[in-house]
Amino acid sequence: MEKRHIDQQIMQIGYNSVMQTVRVSCHAYP
Repeated sequence: MEKRHIDQQIMQIGYNSVMQTVRVSCHAYP
């Protein structure tokens, strides 16, 4: 149960990082 929670947290952080990168890329290359 603890491991699942940690994995979920890592997935959330990874997803946020990807979305932020996409957002920056869109601004850099309109």
